[in-house]
Amino acid sequence: MNEDLKEYLYTTYPKLFTCNVPIVCEDGWFPLILCTVRFLQTYHDQQNSESFKNPMQYEAVLQPEILKISRNSKGFLDVDVKNTNDHITSFVKFINYISGNVCEKSSSLYNNIYVKDETDKFRIVNEKYMTDDMQLLYHIDNEKLRSLLKCKNTTSQQLEFKF
Repeated sequence: MNEDLKEYLYTTYPKLFTCNVPIVCEDGWFPLILCTVRFLQTYHDQQNSESFKNPMQYEAVLQPEILKISRNSKGFLDVDVKNTNDHITSFVKFINYISGNVCEKSSSLYNNIYVKDETDKFRIVNEKYMTDDMQLLYHIDNEKLRSLLKCKNTTSQQLEFKF
């Protein structure tokens, strides 16, 4: 991965990247990685905030730490996380699954994405909906990140997670 993108992750999410975490994949998976780290940090912060306010309903969680990000032998994104629970593990498995449908080099979606239609049958998503300028997974939230990614869409907003 591009060193500037790695540095962005390290400086923006220092609690998740406590050491020099190896990130061994192409730039195309950056949106998935960004989504993952945002989820991990937001989940931790919100869960602990709620556990302080409502200790009978919410349990505090340990700060997750990312140990390694790489492409596994089957060609999927692997995010190795320490201090997980069922919610974190499920999300990381989902990102692993989704990475099989996203090009590691270009972030474009492969045309083998299936959705259920109104007749409850699965069909392949029409390619006309998969244009480059849609940038479905980017969720760009600041100018520095837009310039690093050379983003065409300057009005995208950060994806927010609420629990």
